[in-house]
Amino acid sequence: MSSPSPPTSSPTNTDGVAVAAVAFLSAGAVAVACYRAAGVSLGLFFGPLLLAPFLAPSLALAGPTLIRRIVVCAALLAGTQLIWMATANLSAFDALRCGGVYGVLVLALAGSATLLVRVGAEQTFAATITAVGGFAWLTWPVWLCPWLNGPHSEQVAAWLSFAHPMLAMNGILYDRFNAWDRYTIAYQQLTTLNQDVLYALPRRIFWCMAVHGAVAAAGFLPLSRKGFQRIISGKDSPIANRLPEQQDVG
Repeated sequence: MSSPSPPTSSPTNTDGVAVAAVAFLSAGAVAVACYRAAGVSLGLFFGPLLLAPFLAPSLALAGPTLIRRIVVCAALLAGTQLIWMATANLSAFDALRCGGVYGVLVLALAGSATLLVRVGAEQTFAATITAVGGFAWLTWPVWLCPWLNGPHSEQVAAWLSFAHPMLAMNGILYDRFNAWDRYTIAYQQLTTLNQDVLYALPRRIFWCMAVHGAVAAAGFLPLSRKGFQRIISGKDSPIANRLPEQQDVG
């Protein structure tokens, strides 16, 4: 005779909606704060990009399935894009490109955290490592500059610039806001780019989209159909893996 199985909890549709709502509201709040602090300027666009590493990995991993993680990424994009559209008077083409840069960055961050979990990292650790790595990638034009002083410094800067999300965003908005490194606080306190080290803003967003899209794909898409089915169903999620199995006791 079998004994009753212990009660188990599993993610519900309500949980997924709640996480997506938190993502939407968090992204919108960040964008509103940037608008209140910087007005319609590069800060309105740079702020959400800089804070995306601290939102996307942890919120995406709260969704146990691939589809829910992508929905969380879409909610982050929607919350940010709504404020940009409401405040910055963007053309449809510029709004599409700005949204593309932000969206592909969020997907890359979520995919990176997902990949770390798939290879065995604990969820909190994966989100933290992704956040630190993502923030370091976005801010290299500031912290790396003191070390860009060798004979190949301009070549290194060029390689790091061509797919950089913030520089790609600046390239989209250059006609309205000029280059970020021309602002007083930037060239006096933050960076030596275009002073000691010459570089160019990306003229198109293709490489930013391609590089970050590839990172996202590497995290989200497994190498086999069986692995894809496991991720879709949530069986590779740490949440699902912690659920006790129901067993009959004779």
